[in-house]
Amino acid sequence: MDSERLAERMESAEIPKRYSGCRFENFDAYTPKLARSVAVLRQLSSELRGVVIFGPVGCGKTHLSLASLVSLMLAGMWGRFIGAADYVHRVQSAFGNAKEITGEILDGLHVLLLDDLGAERGTESARASLLYLVDQLYCAKKRIIVTSNLKAKELYNFEPRLASRLGEMSAFVELDGEDYRLRNAAQRQKADRCKITPAKTVN
Repeated sequence: MDSERLAERMESAEIPKRYSGCRFENFDAYTPKLARSVAVLRQLSSELRGVVIFGPVGCGKTHLSLASLVSLMLAGMWGRFIGAADYVHRVQSAFGNAKEITGEILDGLHVLLLDDLGAERGTESARASLLYLVDQLYCAKKRIIVTSNLKAKELYNFEPRLASRLGEMSAFVELDGEDYRLRNAAQRQKADRCKITPAKTVN
């Protein structure tokens, strides 16, 4: 796929500008365990598989989920990015009409990236809306990419029917790493300290 067609698909996918450059190639897999996880995600993308990426805050879930989405779009799929909290907010703004909002989101899609599942307020109505979304993807045999801070068992406790469907639709891949934002901030702070030279004293 040429760059112009990919740009068209990325614009249609509503990928935030901050994440538009996320690729497997520019992910900082700074530990062997992270490198293995990236290799697994690359393989799943080449197999056109759905995936649930889970792990602590700041370990690179969104970057790698978008790299997976771009890989699927390069294979000819139409995709879309949406935050779980944003989806729930849209449904609530439509007076709980999940059918209408979900229909608009999934129209013409092959794959949906649902970011930060579990970060939204875990109310009964929020869980019901998210279950409806996942169930529509499940029934239509569409692919899904999910990021979450919740582990598989915690996701099951959050909403067992949702977790069950995701378990059939997707492979679960755990990321294990420190918060890269804080790590980068610490490295910048260290570099800045190194740039400061002591003032010369006058005898």
